[in-house]
Amino acid sequence: MRTRGQDPTLPEMRRVRLLEMADAMDMFCQGLVCAFTVLRKN
Repeated sequence: MRTRGQDPTLPEMRRVRLLEMADAMDMFCQGLVCAFTVLRKN
């Protein structure tokens, strides 16, 4: 998504949205990794 968000052929609003979605997905995945790490230790 981050690569697609830098595509100059897309309208600016679409690129911004793709970058926002990439950031949100990254935060979600980091949260999952943290949750699984905590579960694994218990």
